[in-house]
Amino acid sequence: MRIRRIAAASVAAGALITGMFALSAPAAAGTRVTDLTPTSVTAAQPASVPGEFLGDGVRIHATSDLNSATVGLGYRSHSVTVLCYTYPASYLTDNTTHVTGWVSSTYVTSNNAPIC
Repeated sequence: MRIRRIAAASVAAGALITGMFALSAPAAAGTRVTDLTPTSVTAAQPASVPGEFLGDGVRIHATSDLNSATVGLGYRSHSVTVLCYTYPASYLTDNTTHVTGWVSSTYVTSNNAPIC
């Protein structure tokens, strides 16, 4: 029974891997194609998500290095779109001031934002 499960898993894995590749068209008639080329496979990325600043005067930085230059300040009253996050910062656009940059994830909500 164990051998059947292993064999079934191997067949399923082989089918999955084979499905990720497509054969290239032959360059000329009679040419045998032996090269497999990966097809374009893209996973569905979640869209940017709305967020909010959790304080007033939150620094928006030029890079994900939170010691980088400050390009703007965020306030609780501002509308925010979180584009993605990576620890310890979130990449966002302050829709009120139209400033895009990085903010410490401690000071902004970024629920379900995609990973940068």
